[in-house]
Amino acid sequence: MLLGKPTDLFEGSSPKLVKTYRHRAATETPYLLRQHPPTIRYTLMAAFCIQRSQEITDSLIEILTTIIKRIDNRAEKRINQELIDEFKKVSGKTGLLYRIAEVSIAEPSGIIEQVIFPVVSLKTLKDLVAEYKATGLAYKRRVHNVMRAYECQSLPSPDSSIVRGVGISV
Repeated sequence: MLLGKPTDLFEGSSPKLVKTYRHRAATETPYLLRQHPPTIRYTLMAAFCIQRSQEITDSLIEILTTIIKRIDNRAEKRINQELIDEFKKVSGKTGLLYRIAEVSIAEPSGIIEQVIFPVVSLKTLKDLVAEYKATGLAYKRRVHNVMRAYECQSLPSPDSSIVRGVGISV
């Protein structure tokens, strides 16, 4: 419902005709519009209002899409910079895994500090964990969380004057 008129008012009509009505209503002065009989005046104004509301909705969707893209890009940049700062690639992961498995099988009941750390240092294991976190599912979660935080900061609340001024009901 738009201004008491259904939005499907011109559903059976040609879009070109509705566009002509809208253009005519937009170019005529208010005085000339008032001179028309009520049926013509209301038809012109209905065409104008319906098409204008569609244009506004399209513009809002484009703006929202742009904002979301910016938020996503900022989140990815921020996370990538953080990861570059903390990321140290560990080379020879398969060899390290093989050596850990080999000593674990040789002494299954041994203490980690005495069995595994002489073969692979604690620092190397920490670097492996950091590398996995930087490239696996944890990375995607982090980007998503940062993106959500930016969304909360950037988007207006549904009851803000921006949304109410356009006439969107929430």
